[in-house]
Amino acid sequence: MGASRKEWARIHALSAHEAGHAVILRNFDQTIVRMSIDPDLGDGQTERSPDGKLTVEQEIMVLYAGTACQNAFAAHCENSLMALKDAARIETLISNLFPAEDDAGAHYAEILKRKTDQLFTHGEIRSAAVALTKRLPKFLTMDGPTVHRIIDPHLRKKEKS
Repeated sequence: MGASRKEWARIHALSAHEAGHAVILRNFDQTIVRMSIDPDLGDGQTERSPDGKLTVEQEIMVLYAGTACQNAFAAHCENSLMALKDAARIETLISNLFPAEDDAGAHYAEILKRKTDQLFTHGEIRSAAVALTKRLPKFLTMDGPTVHRIIDPHLRKKEKS
């Protein structure tokens, strides 16, 4: 017997979340080693090569990308473990950048969140995320080269224009 509508909605939300991370990582020219979702635990992971370097701004945008992609696809998941882990990491990065207890850190975080949200509203980022979100539930785990084959043709559209 197949998964219920609620279970498929949860799997879709998990897939969209991890797809968001993966697409933004590739947009920043990072190599993905593996990505996976675990519907039973409500968790997922996108592993990137340790050789890749991101700025703090890019790192924060990658963390925001999971929830941004979920929101763009209306794939909400209540009490998402992944979103909670991402939010904690973002808070740590922001507090390291802005150690003073003022509004500068919160303002900067909001700017990066909006910038990330905007990436999923149209164009090649959105089309790459759609393609990956559709395929990940079939496999639950994908190796990096497979992820790249799904994402990269969409991201190359911007290079051709």
